[in-house]
Formats: sequence, C-alpha cells, structure tokens
Amino acid sequence: MSRRGSTAELKGRFAPQKLDTRDKQHSIAGYVIRVLHRNLVAVGNDRKPVEQIGAFVDALHWRRQVGNDNQELTFCIYSGGKNDRLVEDAISTLFSSLNENERENLRVMKDDQPANLAAPDFAALNTKWETDLSSREIESLPALADELQRIAEAPSFRWYRNVTEKVFSGRIEGLEVCTLSPETNEIVFQVGRIGIKGDESKARRRFRELARAPKVIYKAGQLQEAARFVKLLAEDRKSGSLRNVEREHHLESRILRQAIRVGIEGIGSVDPVIPQDRLPFQFPTLWSFADSPRLIDVLGRVGKTPWVLELKEFGSKGRGQYYRYGIAQAVLYRHFIRTAKDLHFWFEDYGLEPKDCQAAVAFPRLHGDAAQRLRDEHTSVARMFGIQIVELSVER
Repeated sequence: MSRRGSTAELKGRFAPQKLDTRDKQHSIAGYVIRVLHRNLVAVGNDRKPVEQIGAFVDALHWRRQVGNDNQELTFCIYSGGKNDRLVEDAISTLFSSLNENERENLRVMKDDQPANLAAPDFAALNTKWETDLSSREIESLPALADELQRIAEAPSFRWYRNVTEKVFSGRIEGLEVCTLSPETNEIVFQVGRIGIKGDESKARRRFRELARAPKVIYKAGQLQEAARFVKLLAEDRKSGSLRNVEREHHLESRILRQAIRVGIEGIGSVDPVIPQDRLPFQFPTLWSFADSPRLIDVLGRVGKTPWVLELKEFGSKGRGQYYRYGIAQAVLYRHFIRTAKDLHFWFEDYGLEPKDCQAAVAFPRLHGDAAQRLRDEHTSVARMFGIQIVELSVER
C-alpha cells in the first residue's frame, strides 16, 4: 500500500477525476499531478524539495496553458518527508511574492487543509556569515595562489573562496580544478570525486586523461610546472572536452569576468558587484531556517539596486520545466536578500540598497521552432513574480 501523500497514492486517489497527462506539451514532469475539471495540482511528499517547490510554478504555468486563468487554482502539498519545513517555507515565500491578482485565485492546501502560509523573515541569522563577509574586505590571496595566477597568465583561471568554505578554490571558467588550504603550502589539483556507486563524471575522467593521475600536488618550488598544467586545462576548457561540462558554471564565470555582458531591456546593464581586482565568491542564502546554504549564481548591480542572476543552460534537463524552476529560485534568493538585515551592511558598503533587490533568470538565446513559445511561457510566469527573463548572446 502506498504511503499517504506519496506520488503513487495521489495518482491513485485522483485517477478517476481525469488527470492531464500532456507532460511534453506543457513541459511538466509526470510527478506533478494535474486534475483537469477541478483545476487542481498536487505533488507528492516523496519528491525532492526542489521538485515540490518547483511544482508551484508548474501549477501557475499549467493553469495558463489550459485556459483556466479565471478559475480558482488549488495547489496541494503533503507532509511526511524530512524536508517539510523547507518546502512549506519556500512555497509561502513564492505565494507572498505573487502579484495580487494571481494570489486572489489561488488556494494552497497542506494535507488537504488550507495551508498556514507565512514567508520566513531572515532578519536575524544564526550564522557566521556576517563575520566572514566583514573579513573578506581585507582578505588577500595566499602568496602561493597569487603567484600561480600571475605566472599562469590565463584569464579564465581565477581563485574563489565562498563564505561557506575555508579553502581557496582555483577555477577555470567555473570548473574547480584545484584547492589551496591556508594551513598548507601546496596546491592540490583534482576534479570531482568518485561517486557512492563508483561512478565518475565526464569532467573527472577528462582531468585524469590530461593529468595522467586522479590527483596532482604542486608545492612552492613547482609553480612553473603548475602554471603549465593550468594552461593545458584552460585550453581544454576553451575548446576541448572540458568545454562541454558544467556549462552553467562556465556561463557564470564569463559573466563574473565580464566576458559576457548582461543587459535587461528598459533597465540597463547588470555588472558584477565584486570588482575584478577582488576575490570572487557566490553569495550565500537560505530558503528556510531548516535549509542548507544555497549560493547565488551571480550577484550583480544596476546603480544602487542589487540584482540576483539565476543562470540556466540547455542540456539534458531541457529548456521548459528546468528553466521555469529557475524563476522560483530567483524569487527565493531575492526574498532572502531583502529580509536578511544582518547582512545588509555588506550591500550598503558597496552603495547598494538590499531592500530593493531584484532578480532575473538568464540563459543563452533561445533558438529553434519552440523558441518563441518557450520565451512567451517563461516571460508569462516570471511576470507573476516581478522577475525578469534575460536571453544572453553566447558563443556556442
């Protein structure tokens, strides 16, 4: 017997009421259960949190696709999973971020009862992020890392250190290829790890081919060798097998170093907040106090306004539902920045107004027969939340 609230149980429960199974036509996965004559969408408690949260924007998209805009939409979630609090908090934020007209015809249910929706307020954070953000302004690269970056002469190679990490991360167009711990005097080159089931990513396999080893360590007296290896990796990332892995990180890196410019129609050019001569990092956020840190792809600015850029790249996940889920992510990141008052000092030091934070989903320009349809669909959902859709001019 299926667990109550699971995908299997919900499909069995709603099956007699004419389910909409036009998954491909509407770019919605089959685990998002749609009941046509009741204008109801449900998602099981056995799905991943990002899928349960994303189903909320799927529901809004679906209502528009089937022409039921003027009818009340019911969206149902179910407790019983280990991430119940995260899912409910995120959906509360999405609901509160909707335009008033959209909220009026939307009912959210939890366990078949009206959900108690209250978006989390991140005004008081119990993290060390405030201290770390303060210290970053005087932080400098370790001498070993600085020297390698200088002699490698590869613009695509940059050092990062995220707020949630202690080690420095050396990346080539977003792909982590090496690390340096402040406690050691060596640079460890390695890409990825062996999976639980012994599987290995394409990036790791290619690294092993180039390095002829799964890991390479260089010390202070070997920086010339390390620089040659960086150049080899950088060339492969540019035009070899590594070009086709971690495409979103590739896109992120080029935006951060302004090799790709982001322009929003009617608003202006979005520039990275972190100056080019500073150590880049991905700004940490939460979607719930029951959540783990989630990192923003690119934090930009237009004048005094911070802009969150959620990046998507076409791949095995397609350009429909996957890009649509980016809208939900952008809303949740924007909400965190607006309400995380303990971290507002960092934005204000850069002359920014965090309470006015805006957000966009950016991806390479759409092409093909479905391009205009996808463009219209994503723009339609994004407008419900005040999110911008940006298509980027990217060399393939």
